[in-house]
Amino acid sequence: MYKILLFVVLICVINVLVFVLLSDLGLFMLTREAFDQPWRFLTFHFCHLSQTHLVENVIGFLLVGFIATEINADIGRFVVAYFAAVFIVIPFVFLLSSEGPVAGNSTGIYGVLSMALVKSKKLVPLKITLPLFILLIFSMSTVNFLRCGMCFEKYFESEFYHFIGFVSGAIVSFVSIRRPKYILRG
Repeated sequence: MYKILLFVVLICVINVLVFVLLSDLGLFMLTREAFDQPWRFLTFHFCHLSQTHLVENVIGFLLVGFIATEINADIGRFVVAYFAAVFIVIPFVFLLSSEGPVAGNSTGIYGVLSMALVKSKKLVPLKITLPLFILLIFSMSTVNFLRCGMCFEKYFESEFYHFIGFVSGAIVSFVSIRRPKYILRG
């Protein structure tokens, strides 16, 4: 019953330990140099840009973990949605990324959030939750665009990665949930 929470706590503990124990996190974040340093493909989601970034992701992941536990989400789907959302962003980083590093597991958090929304669609319809969360994901760049025109680019890149994670979690949910069940007849 609490396997999801154990997984979430394990990932959060790893995130905190990496932040506290490693002195040069830049060596583990995803950047354009990742092709020359392939370990970055596996380590970037455990690194965080600041203490605030780390705390936001830990709180968000714990909250989504509690929600997924309450709706009796399947641990297998949860883990697949998390890692799919974390790693699906990698090609987009190389297509869109500025020179800054990509770090953190927020794409995975958005992936399991959308998986939980799909799982709980009988409680709150998807036609309400999905557009609402997509609006929330892009809220910062939208506000900045309305305030100052082109300065929205500062937030758009990370919001786009969050959106990709969100969509990949939903796709994993639909693929997992709509799998045909075979009944053997004798």
